[in-house]
Amino acid sequence: MLSILREKGPLCSYEIENDLLLHEEKMSRQMSREAVLKHIERLTRAGLVKKGVRIGRAGCVYSLPEHTEDDIRKAYARLMSVYRPRLDLVRTVLNDSELLSAYEVGRLTDTKTFANDELDPSIERIFVQLKAAGFIIENVAGSPFLISPTKVSTDREKVAKSILEDFEGDAFMLQLARSHFISFGKATRFTIYRNPSPYSLTNKFDAIGEGGWKKKVTLVLECNLRRVVTREDIQGLKYRIWSTVRRKAFSVPLISYYIGNQFTPEALQLARENSIRCIYSKQILQGGRFAEDQPVPRRRKEWEVHYGQLKGRVFEDVVEKALKALDYGTERDVIYNEKARRIYRKPHKRDSGKNYDEVDVIAKKTDTSLMVECKSAHSRLPWKQLKERVHKWNVLKGVWIGEGYNAIAGLIIAHCDDLSKVEARSYSSIPLTFQTPQEFYFAHQKELRGEYRWLFGIVQKDKGELRQT
Repeated sequence: MLSILREKGPLCSYEIENDLLLHEEKMSRQMSREAVLKHIERLTRAGLVKKGVRIGRAGCVYSLPEHTEDDIRKAYARLMSVYRPRLDLVRTVLNDSELLSAYEVGRLTDTKTFANDELDPSIERIFVQLKAAGFIIENVAGSPFLISPTKVSTDREKVAKSILEDFEGDAFMLQLARSHFISFGKATRFTIYRNPSPYSLTNKFDAIGEGGWKKKVTLVLECNLRRVVTREDIQGLKYRIWSTVRRKAFSVPLISYYIGNQFTPEALQLARENSIRCIYSKQILQGGRFAEDQPVPRRRKEWEVHYGQLKGRVFEDVVEKALKALDYGTERDVIYNEKARRIYRKPHKRDSGKNYDEVDVIAKKTDTSLMVECKSAHSRLPWKQLKERVHKWNVLKGVWIGEGYNAIAGLIIAHCDDLSKVEARSYSSIPLTFQTPQEFYFAHQKELRGEYRWLFGIVQKDKGELRQT
């Protein structure tokens, strides 16, 4: 056995048994598997062989004291690809990226992460196997991450914060996608299980909806803006769908969608083979009807999504919903050309520049009209921008009166300090009302029934906590 390990490197017990039995057969001697296992145990007790972690049906990994950590890591990688393909997905993703949220491991391996607010034993075993393969589990920027041993960053904290911001982008994109699916008749309802916290990845799917005309159809929606969507991400979704369908938890037929900034050719190919429809996030953000499986954009600018624009768009949607429930007639994306004193009610090719200004939401009733400025719950409206906004509204007042709007007023939903509010009211020629996103939510809870509180900056503490194993 020692000669086999010196020749071939670290091996699992299954491979050692086969090699020893083959060697004894060549020497015209008979040896049972029980005898082989006892021989391995004796060598381990004597300290001549080191026993590692068990890898599924392959058994435990054995190595010699002279084997390096790199040799052992390569052996685990080889065994995972053969005997634990789902666990190999995690290793493959980490080879391309430096950090991976520990909550995402359950998604890729289709493993339950928490049971009764405690770490599930099945995910604990996976973390033990990944640690044996050289990966590190560490809290970075207040969240647990799986760290690749081959990639060392000088600023790991910065990378982790960027990933956490991407989780927030996923949650806002799902909100926007839900409104698109419902408005274009692709779905009748959608339940979103994701929020800006990475802990929400412990849910099996990002969103589940219902659609169909003559026959009901279950819709599954997945979103990943954190990185380029690879074959492994599509494979993880496929595993989760299969395991759920086998338990008959979904009504058939089932249609699954995957939203991403960009897809690799291998990911698109696997998605087509498994009837998973891929949608680019840029298509949803631009509005209008979107088509699945578009050609892969080559330049980064063609597929990159600006998170500030995404958050603002979603926040404007929920504010408009509340105003409509109060019997206001609303308009969106209204562009005013200050130089020509002209209003465009549709997207215009020259909707940028110093002579152009956009009003987030315009709401009108018989007795009053509102110009609404929306800033998402995580943004602060600086005094310079607030002053410019008040100046624009002073100019727009006369234009709106000519358009038939009465009793023009302004509503600013943003975080502003008290001094800015006082100075803004002194500059303004129309009445101004200031509300924070949280105040707007609590003032319109009835109209915003069904909307998620985290959109307004009301954060609920995660139920579970991922502890190091």
